[in-house]
Amino acid sequence: MDLVTYQAIREQWERDRKSALDKASRLGAQIRDLDKTWKLLKTSGKREAEPRNDSLLTRVEAAVDQLPDAFDSPEVWERILSADTEMVDDSDFRANVSGALKRLVKLGTLRIERPGQGRRPARYAKVSDEAEAIREEESM
Repeated sequence: MDLVTYQAIREQWERDRKSALDKASRLGAQIRDLDKTWKLLKTSGKREAEPRNDSLLTRVEAAVDQLPDAFDSPEVWERILSADTEMVDDSDFRANVSGALKRLVKLGTLRIERPGQGRRPARYAKVSDEAEAIREEESM
């Protein structure tokens, strides 16, 4: 092997090495981004629900059944807390109940009669089967 061949081979290997290191660096960044995304999805997914028979949504539905046709969210809180004093220790209790009420609105079980604003709680109303049927007919 002569000097020219040696230098050509060495230069080619240096270029290959640099290219491989650049690619490894990009792949490392992509893996870190993927890990961050996975952690975000995993933590946000926990809040949505792990359905259980005694889930908060079930408790909210039971409390709503005991209330008049129109009610405020604090009335739901009171019903649930009177039935289950362990919920008092939950620091996110009100937010979780509000989330469950919003889910019932999305499901069509409830409607928002007056949105909450500031310290004024939202007012909800039960959706009757007749009202739901009329709404379905109007959407057709």
